[in-house]
Amino acid sequence: MTSPMTVMMRPTTSRSILPIGIQLKILDHLIVEGKHDLSFNVSTFAPVSKCWQEVVERELFRSLTLNQLDLKKKKFAAYSKGRTHLVKHILVELLFCNRIGNSPNRRIFTKAMQRLFNVLSVWDGHGITLELGVTSPVESAAVCPPSSHVHVMPLLPRKRSSDPPSSHMGVFEIPEEVLWGLPGLVWHVRAVSLLGQKLLEFRTSAPPLLPEAKCISKLLIRRRYCPSIKPSSLARIIKALPSLKSVHIERWCYGIPPIDTKYHIDFMCYFKLPRSVKDLSFYEENNTRYHYGFEIVDVVEPNFNVIKALVEKSDHLENIAVSFAFEAATLFTPQFAIEFKELKTLALTSQVLVSHTDDSINDLLCLVAKAAKRMPKLDILELWYFKKFYRESPRSRPSRVAIFTYQKLARYNSCISWKSTWSFKMSEETQEQWKDVVDVEGARLSKEHLVLDPDQMFSVGAVHDHLALRDRILHDITWTQV
Repeated sequence: MTSPMTVMMRPTTSRSILPIGIQLKILDHLIVEGKHDLSFNVSTFAPVSKCWQEVVERELFRSLTLNQLDLKKKKFAAYSKGRTHLVKHILVELLFCNRIGNSPNRRIFTKAMQRLFNVLSVWDGHGITLELGVTSPVESAAVCPPSSHVHVMPLLPRKRSSDPPSSHMGVFEIPEEVLWGLPGLVWHVRAVSLLGQKLLEFRTSAPPLLPEAKCISKLLIRRRYCPSIKPSSLARIIKALPSLKSVHIERWCYGIPPIDTKYHIDFMCYFKLPRSVKDLSFYEENNTRYHYGFEIVDVVEPNFNVIKALVEKSDHLENIAVSFAFEAATLFTPQFAIEFKELKTLALTSQVLVSHTDDSINDLLCLVAKAAKRMPKLDILELWYFKKFYRESPRSRPSRVAIFTYQKLARYNSCISWKSTWSFKMSEETQEQWKDVVDVEGARLSKEHLVLDPDQMFSVGAVHDHLALRDRILHDITWTQV
């Protein structure tokens, strides 16, 4: 790709043949074409005029993708010089090789973050999203020949492109006839090749001394990148972001309880949110054929480690969305009894919604309503769950979905809605409890009920349109991949 920095050095002309409005429409069309065809180099149109150059650079620098070589050779610093005010999103995409062991990968990760923060620490901008993307060894192998450990990488930082086909994730969705005939060890090896053998972490012997990067306001890790970063290393990164307002993490569970428990314990010990953070989203992917193949016993997991890490001492948060990391019912027990004085939206998952009787569901909803009364700024609360029964026959793959949503509509009005793949009767007590959440005399509560077609609820992605807090639960690109 031709660098916009190189393009700037070419002679430009301010002479216009067509009216500027028509020119911009043509340029907009070319930019759209470039989004659909990655071989279409939009930067070549920058020399047309100063106006075109500004529009092209604004488009190219809005979202950048970097790799370890961009940072190693200082290309990122030179490439972005004078244009940092245009950058809104930085994706650091690290490619690792599973044939060189964990130590070199730790060294690469450590040096990459050190170099990145050295550059970002001198930026004057603000409101930038920093996305960390660790590619799986399976993906890296596609660009790393068996005879070499050198990955083929672009020559320059480049505009963020749409995600490539995620066919490598098919290892989690092997057809059932293969699943039940495949030895557990083979299944595990295939998944490990995708998830990585160990959590990615900084070098313990020489951890990075990250300078503060005040320009970053959001930290993002998407489900599209399978290997997980160790919480202790993630904590170091968060500590170096004093202006951080939003943390959004989507991670894959290993599917083996001892390993995932170790991650959660490390999470509890190190993951601390600074008071500057207002938005927290945490999503754990564990609802695939692979995960159900290993987690034989289907139980409701309280997971106190994650609750303590994500929720305790987080009374400054305004928006929380935690999915499949712990059982929501546990959070509302007297053991925690947390008061969120600043909380505006809350989205949690609970197996109780899909695994128990009407009485159990009503008991949970009453319990949550009592907790909601201790959230004076609450606008939306959503409990939901998606469960697919992989152990049923191939011809019958039922899914159970339940969504409970509370919304404060105005000072005196609120609404509760129930959506599920079966008929559910909400008790009068439940309705009265939620009516009292709006603590105003004469408050009105409206109710909605919708039965969802189970044949249409084939994946988590199918639930998207029915969730009020969908934008908080998953990144918009991730919704197209689940």
